Amino acid sequence: MSRRLLPCLLLAASLALVAPPASAAADPGRRAPAAPGTPTATNGFSSITLTWSQPAAGRRPHHFRVYEGDTVVARNTTTHVTVTGLGFGTTHTYRVAAVAHDGTESALSAPVTRHVWVSGMQPQCQPGPGPLTVADVGPTAFSLSWPAGETPRHVRVTVAGRQLDTAESSLRVGGLTPGTAYTATIRPLDCPGPPWPGTLHVTTPAGPGDAPAAPAGLAVTGSTDTGVDLAWTPPAGGAARYAVWSGTRLVTTTSRPSVRLTGLWRDTVRTVAVSALSGSGAESAATPPVEARTQRCAPATPAPVDVAATAVTASSVSLTWTSVVEASTFVVTDGDRQLATVAGPSAHLSGLPPATRHRLRVVTRPAGCPDSAPSRTARVRTAAGPADRPAAPADLRPVGGWPAEQGIVAVQWTAPPGDVAAYRIYEGATLVATTTATAWTGQFPPATTHLLSVVAVDAAGSESAPSNAVQVTASFFAPPAPPPGGPGGPPPPPPGV
Repeated sequence: MSRRLLPCLLLAASLALVAPPASAAADPGRRAPAAPGTPTATNGFSSITLTWSQPAAGRRPHHFRVYEGDTVVARNTTTHVTVTGLGFGTTHTYRVAAVAHDGTESALSAPVTRHVWVSGMQPQCQPGPGPLTVADVGPTAFSLSWPAGETPRHVRVTVAGRQLDTAESSLRVGGLTPGTAYTATIRPLDCPGPPWPGTLHVTTPAGPGDAPAAPAGLAVTGSTDTGVDLAWTPPAGGAARYAVWSGTRLVTTTSRPSVRLTGLWRDTVRTVAVSALSGSGAESAATPPVEARTQRCAPATPAPVDVAATAVTASSVSLTWTSVVEASTFVVTDGDRQLATVAGPSAHLSGLPPATRHRLRVVTRPAGCPDSAPSRTARVRTAAGPADRPAAPADLRPVGGWPAEQGIVAVQWTAPPGDVAAYRIYEGATLVATTTATAWTGQFPPATTHLLSVVAVDAAGSESAPSNAVQVTASFFAPPAPPPGGPGGPPPPPPGV
């Protein structure tokens, strides 16, 4: 690395993975966080997982919002989230904003567009993301980068016969000879065929060629939810300093064979490598990259906010809230009594006595992490009305069989004793359907999963307590004709990918 490049790269390092100084966060002229990096996306039959890079500078966000158009479709306190409930074969475009503690929002990231599933070809095997580009060319090193595209890929870059593997969309190449022409190519690791188009030719300038040998044994030695400790073995002959890289971003330099990366996000992976620098700034080849992962759980899971309760009838209440943590389980309590466990940020609470007061709170239960503290209390009073309530339906269960159309869901249940005027099927606080039968067939986007419950309704409109909840998945594929053996046969496999 030339002496002219190193000060500029050190300045970039101070704005990258290392946390900004407190004075920058407190500057009233920089109230909004910087925008996150451009997202990348992967998908399943009915979901899209988005991953983005944290803002490189400015005020540290509290969490992130994912937008589709003008609608917030997901939130999380880390740099990835999965948007669920998407129909098979649909197309979605997302942008991400960083949000400060006081709600101040950054500009939106660049968009990413993704089609839910790709039939017949692995997404990472599609044509390459674009040509290689080069920057920061010094006598013994240069930086390569390429557009990330919509799908993260593990790729192999070949330079002068050296194979360099990474999951990033950029790479630092060191240990080169001054005044020498090099050729670089790129290809995905797990796909057959030739390299992607776009061979790059680079000539290093003349300069000091006293690069040390490469360090060895780079390893993660510890982690928290906001940082990672790294250590490595110095090369024979030593080094004046070491450069820590994330892709082509210089994270920091150090004179010691260890470093602590700070200012990261929980449950976040950074691919890092370390090169050695001579006293003249000549740069060695880098260590093989390692994945530096912060701890998955925050010390304290944020509680739900914006909890709001609305009396619907003399026997039911609708409850909604906002979670800034990705979770699929929320627990609703009334005082010290647990009322419901639901999968999304809303609940329909039924079978309640008329004209009674309720103090409702919500706890977030992220998978594998500690529960949040309870939310603030939402107070509500049910309407006046008759005291009688129907008994709850029992044994809500999915119904098998051969679906006539894509997206079909069928459930049935056992009627309770007594008179029932109708049944209502709920998903969270959303009324899905009303029926007088003890079975229901409906349609959702294909391949999406739903947590349903059913209540009985009497002639006065009072609702019972809910049945058991059941998770159902809308049918993915509708065949042109029933299989041999009738409708009880198994469904066909989905198309190959």
